[in-house]
Amino acid sequence: MTTPAPPTPVGDPAPPASDRWQVAARDAWSVVWRCVAILLGIAVVGVVAAVATSQSGAGGAVYLLGLMWVAHALITLVVGYPVGVVTTRLLPAAPGAPAAVGAFALAGAVAGWAVVATLAQTAAADFSFAVWSALGGVTAGSARAWAQRSVVRRRERRGA
Repeated sequence: MTTPAPPTPVGDPAPPASDRWQVAARDAWSVVWRCVAILLGIAVVGVVAAVATSQSGAGGAVYLLGLMWVAHALITLVVGYPVGVVTTRLLPAAPGAPAAVGAFALAGAVAGWAVVATLAQTAAADFSFAVWSALGGVTAGSARAWAQRSVVRRRERRGA
């Protein structure tokens, strides 16, 4: 007597595990670069506001905001990319936009909190965990929403 074949999965079969990690890496880069672009936009607005409201010392304000942007961009690349890869890998093979945006918002909030918790241990500064956690969540969720079309198109090209 022979055993019956396993049932055929309904819908698109999931790609092999190694391919899913590669897909997750590409999708995470799409999101991380959009996070950096969002941070750049915030920095530009901050520079314009600093220059507009400052009678003198605008150069110092611009320099400080530039340094802050570089620090945030580096933290986003160093922390955000690995978190984005793991978040994408934990999602289903073809998640809908709400699920993906929600997952990235949650991951961004947790990563923001973790970075601030780490910095609070090493610096004698008062950090607002709730604010940075919320900003991490909003930035990551917004970047994932922005990347949704790119991610879906890449998935469709792979499947075609």
